[in-house]
Formats: sequence, C-alpha cells, structure tokens
Amino acid sequence: MLEVLQQVCEHLTERRVNLFLGAGINAGVLGRGGESLPLGQDLSRAICRDLLDDAALQLTLDEASEYARHKIGEQAFHRYLFDLFSRFDPGRVHTLITRLPWDTI
Repeated sequence: MLEVLQQVCEHLTERRVNLFLGAGINAGVLGRGGESLPLGQDLSRAICRDLLDDAALQLTLDEASEYARHKIGEQAFHRYLFDLFSRFDPGRVHTLITRLPWDTI
C-alpha cells in the first residue's frame, strides 16, 4: 500500500495524474436538513416522483433520466438536478481532493 501511495505522490508532483470519480464519492453527503444526497435508485425515485409525476414507477436511473429529459427538456432537467444537488454541502472528501494538484477530475 505504501508503494502505491508513493507512486501517486510522485505522479502528483510531476503533474501526471487524472482522477476518475464515481457516484460513491457522494456517499454520506448530507443536506442542510440532515437528508442524504440521493444516489442511484433513490435519485431515480426522486426523478419519477418530481418530474414524471409517478412515485410508484420502478425505473433505473438511466431510464428515469431519459424519460424526464424527453418530457421536460434538457435544460429543465439540468436545472432540476442543479437545484436538487445545491441543497447539499460538499463532503469532507470533496474538500480534501480539491486541494491536491490533479490535472483533470
């Protein structure tokens, strides 16, 4: 493990590192009211409830997103996501990783 960390540090120093993140980076992020940031199926349920007007729909996140984009348009869908996610503050890991000299994230 130490060897891997040394390699990462060397690459950071040389500015040769790209960081790839998945949804897991948002796990544990809480909103100002204490609610968890919706990920995966929870986000799909929110989209079905809020944009497709059917909380009982059982869709994947990809399906819910595509239906919502088709129904309300790309810009309105992006606005919905922005408004939803802006209710959450960055988590500790978000703050920490932005302090490192990644070339791209």
